[in-house]
This record gives sequence, C-alpha cells and structure tokens, in this order.
Amino acid sequence: MDGSDAELDRLWTDFYALVNMSRHELRAFLVAEPDGAVPEFARRLLHTMDVARPDLTAENVETMERAVGEIRRLLADRPDGDDPAWRDALMRVGHDPSKPAAPGADGARP
Repeated sequence: MDGSDAELDRLWTDFYALVNMSRHELRAFLVAEPDGAVPEFARRLLHTMDVARPDLTAENVETMERAVGEIRRLLADRPDGDDPAWRDALMRVGHDPSKPAAPGADGARP
C-alpha cells in the first residue's frame, strides 16, 4: 500500500466487510481453543480492531492487509461440505462463515 487516502479507505472498507466478528467474539473464540494461547497475529488483530481510522499505525495497516488477504484466500478455497478446520482458520482471522456475508465479503470489491 502506498499510503494514499483512497487505498486506506478501500482497506478500511474491505477489512470491516470481511472481519465480521466483534472483538469480544474473536477473543472468546481464541481463548476457547484447546491450548488457550492467543497467537501474536491474533493479538495484533484484536488491538487493530480497537484503533480509530485516524490513529492507524503502519503495523495496524499491515495487520489489516494480512487479515483481508488471508480471509479472501480461505473464502476462495471454500471446501465442499462442512470443514471445521477451514471454519476455524477463518475465525482465527476474524471471519465467521456462519454469519451473513457483508458487501465485498466474497472477495470482490463493491
């Protein structure tokens, strides 16, 4: 990302279209995992979800880009039938596939 306002606006929109879990939902899911440890990226994601757009740091932007990319990749590789591992991978990056899709959540830009 070159840091332009238009690109940051697009990333912000994409992030909140794809990350459809609240901070509380994501944290509850993460601590319920078998080992109960919250991975570093998930901690960064939880922190980024609390940051107002004007206060974004380069690390927040990187976290948003990684989450958007990972969610899009996983959605594009949707398995046939129920796959708990696929669902858990999505939920670890803030996307609950059981929730209705938000505009742009299919990976296409609105």
